[in-house]
Amino acid sequence: MAAKTKKTEVEEPVLVRATSKYVRVSPRKARLVADQVRGKHIDDARSLLEFSPRSVADDIAKVIESAAANAENNHDLIGDEMIVAEIRADEGPT
Repeated sequence: MAAKTKKTEVEEPVLVRATSKYVRVSPRKARLVADQVRGKHIDDARSLLEFSPRSVADDIAKVIESAAANAENNHDLIGDEMIVAEIRADEGPT
């Protein structure tokens, strides 16, 4: 006879999304900045993007700020406690 195991409830992290489309920059240049931000706390990402010499850093900063605003308004979370889990820079239409 199998023993009964007690299931423990583990909260899954809430995923908040924000997208930016049709940004006029090459994906390679955007990926260089996106790779630096991926996996960081939002405060660290903001400061890194603020002092980055690349122009695409402004566009990525806007998307991160949009995700923080989405977290606060749509999911009742604290936007300053987020971590950038995933960030992608793909090609657009040619």
